[in-house]
Amino acid sequence: MVKGTLSVDRKNREMVHTQAGQAVIEPVNTIIRGTNKGQTPVELVIFQVSPPEMPESHPAPSQ
Repeated sequence: MVKGTLSVDRKNREMVHTQAGQAVIEPVNTIIRGTNKGQTPVELVIFQVSPPEMPESHPAPSQ
């Protein structure tokens, strides 16, 4: 996280709040939703480490 606070909701888990200077890990094959609940715009840098044939994301299934 470069700036702001990101709140990440993972299905069936407690919400995680990450602030500037901290790292966020997005688990593979896990539905997540990241939101900015603060007043400061969120800026983050993403590094994706995966095989080239793995898609970056999948749409979440309908509930």
